Amino acid sequence: DQMVHDSSLFYRFKANNNFNFSNREFNNNYSINSFGLRDDEKSLKSPVIICLGDSYSMGWGVEQGKSYAQQIEKKAGLVVLNAGISSYGTARELKLLQLLDTSEVKFIIIQYCLNDYTENKMSVENHFNLNTSSKNSFDSVQQSYLWGRYYFPGKHFLSIGQLFLKKCVNNYWPIFKVRTIRETSVEDVRVHASVFIDNLYHSGISFNKVHVIVIFLDSYAHLQNPFLAEAGQLSNTAPYKSKFDNRLHFIEMGDVLNKDDYYLLDLHLKESGHKKIADKIWDEIRKY
Repeated sequence: DQMVHDSSLFYRFKANNNFNFSNREFNNNYSINSFGLRDDEKSLKSPVIICLGDSYSMGWGVEQGKSYAQQIEKKAGLVVLNAGISSYGTARELKLLQLLDTSEVKFIIIQYCLNDYTENKMSVENHFNLNTSSKNSFDSVQQSYLWGRYYFPGKHFLSIGQLFLKKCVNNYWPIFKVRTIRETSVEDVRVHASVFIDNLYHSGISFNKVHVIVIFLDSYAHLQNPFLAEAGQLSNTAPYKSKFDNRLHFIEMGDVLNKDDYYLLDLHLKESGHKKIADKIWDEIRKY
């Protein structure tokens, strides 16, 4: 109920809105600015750093002001805009970027997740013109989240029980698709990297004016994979290398994040994880 249809981006948060979201593992307040982003109003004007991503960047699971974007802002003393929105893929994040004030931007942080692939692939196939769905489609999607939005006695036991049962069966015969054991081969990751780099190459980002830092965040089970290495290698080949001009950087987070930085059931990051990410990104930014 906190999202609204957007003709350009499909959806974003309701503007100038405050609400609370809670589940078994956390209880967080959300404050949304006039653009529909989980950040304060002043960060919309001439940000020096913009953070793009999905729910991991938005700060799902942490309090307002505790996402890595806000923690970088406190460390740097610069205006940092958290432009992360749940379920956005890279293609839509880049489309969102075109609508923001980038007049003073020096660094753009792009967070990738394996779920971004489908949307990014659609963008490539449509000549980098990401089509958005109608309001009727949006309303239909909203209805599909009823299970997640409403509580009834025994709901959590039923959900967790089904997951546990499927895992037990999969130990003997892998017949169920369980999101915590989503498999991605090296070949798949190479395709992810190729589609990602193509979207970045055809974006409106002026690499002669900004540095772009790419990070990978996903559930802990999928944190260790060669996506960034593959994307980095591809970015140094023609025709990409000349456009990126040594201003595209890739930072691994798998060496600083551990299981204790993740919630057990929700699979998102705790405040400790966001702090580690902010520390590592700020260390990279200070090099330039």
